[in-house]
Amino acid sequence: MRENYLWRRYVPVAVLCLAGFLLAGLMAFISSTQVAARSAPPPTAQVRATPPPRAVPTPTAAPLPAGKMFYVSPGGQDAGSGSLRSPWRTLAHALDAVPDQGAVIIAAAGVYNECVVVKRRFRSRLTVRAATPYRVVWSCDQPTHILKVGGGRNITFQGFEFRRPKQGNLPNFVAVWRAGDKWAESITFRDNIFHDTHDSDLLHLGGGARDLLVEGNVFYNQAGRDGQHIDVNSAVDVVIRDNIFFNDGVRPDTNSFIVVKDSEGREDGILGARNVTIRGNVFLNWKGGERAFVMVGEDGVAYYEAIGVTIADNLMLATSPARLFAPIAVRGSRDVTVRDNTVAGALPCRYSGVAAYRVKDNRANANLDISGNTWRGVPLPDEVPLPRWDGRRFGGGYATIREAFTALYGRMP
Repeated sequence: MRENYLWRRYVPVAVLCLAGFLLAGLMAFISSTQVAARSAPPPTAQVRATPPPRAVPTPTAAPLPAGKMFYVSPGGQDAGSGSLRSPWRTLAHALDAVPDQGAVIIAAAGVYNECVVVKRRFRSRLTVRAATPYRVVWSCDQPTHILKVGGGRNITFQGFEFRRPKQGNLPNFVAVWRAGDKWAESITFRDNIFHDTHDSDLLHLGGGARDLLVEGNVFYNQAGRDGQHIDVNSAVDVVIRDNIFFNDGVRPDTNSFIVVKDSEGREDGILGARNVTIRGNVFLNWKGGERAFVMVGEDGVAYYEAIGVTIADNLMLATSPARLFAPIAVRGSRDVTVRDNTVAGALPCRYSGVAAYRVKDNRANANLDISGNTWRGVPLPDEVPLPRWDGRRFGGGYATIREAFTALYGRMP
């Protein structure tokens, strides 16, 4: 009887203990497998003959400005209060007069023919925006910049059309750089139109400029060897994303659309443009000589012209018979990543992918990571409308830059 009692009492306990032990061991095995999977290095990128189509990049949501509103109108007076009922007349006065309290300057539709230099360093972000996107023309009929941020800080410019009053060869356009010992920093250009200049950059991000964001804009029609759509020249911590770049006419002397370099040497205290990201943009309709959509390093100098550059997830469309040197070129630079870009269509060029080389006194390129890029060499399915702005809509019938951007991504074969 005692043996039966012991059997009934302790054997089930032993079975339960054994089951618990086995279950704990199984859980430990699963846990260790998950840890090993997380710590294992990612697989080497493989080239696929027919990769799946990429989704349209999702733009980063811009926070709505919440500060006090001030107003500017072509019919206003700078002696006014800047209220909706008593708007100021000029953007220059508004930039000087607003309090440093996270203010928002709202410009009514019209043409503002004024050449503006901004030096104020705001502690709280100032937003300067068009009341209706693209219906505010910011212009300048003098041989100087339309807008120059010289040492300014913490400012966003949004919804403007930057252009000259008429076609001509006036130098300069829009620029950001240091003034004296004051860095230009934390400057954003969002949802603007930059177009038509000759021998000048549409947007110059120069020495002594840092923490710059250029997103959701459209750039077109730069001509002449002395300029680019965007010139990142000795700037630091720059992000260029979700923009559209093109030319719409024959310009045999057109330079590269984006150049990252350092023409100033040690004069500005920075040697080489640094920490530049060019991501998720659309490039199309090359109309120039043998240059590149994106060129890293240009001047052939004896130091690294750019350090820490990422060119990723961009779309380059073959919508013109004009011949490129290469879609992307890298020379005299280091720590450059070129990854997951797509060339779509039969793009005529000397080098069909990334051209990495050196000229003149360049140092040899160092630490290049080129992977996951795709060449879709079949013709595009139909004609691609160029998103020029006509004052009401963009080419193709689009009301916003974002609509045009999304439609261009849909053109991939």
